[in-house]
Amino acid sequence: MKGHAFAVPILATLLLGCDTYYSVSRAAPLSTAPSSNCVEHSLRSIPEIHQVIHSKGTPGDPFDDQFCYKGESAHGTVEWIDRPEKTKSIRISSGWLNHVPSAQELMAAFSLMDRVYAALKNNCPQIPAATEFREMK
Repeated sequence: MKGHAFAVPILATLLLGCDTYYSVSRAAPLSTAPSSNCVEHSLRSIPEIHQVIHSKGTPGDPFDDQFCYKGESAHGTVEWIDRPEKTKSIRISSGWLNHVPSAQELMAAFSLMDRVYAALKNNCPQIPAATEFREMK
């Protein structure tokens, strides 16, 4: 009985630690980071987006600035790295935890990502041309 009492917490920990994350993203090299105000204004200018949350990265984070946005049909993030020791880049992405998105969900995510890019490019001169963005896996 003692062996079972010890094995159950370990098994539960292993099972809980097995989350899967499915994401789609586009990234581009960045010469100069956009201002946080410009990015927030751009995201809030999209009528479908009803929530925007800004996070500043801390040492060890994979980003320097991150904006999470939620829309009616999709959600996602805009984040960038602007550190001398790292390659400067910007990424627009959408992701799902423990869920493989349907074709409809993917289309909605890509459509909103396109509108996010258009708003960023329209408002923030530092945003690279669309041709510089690459699909990431």
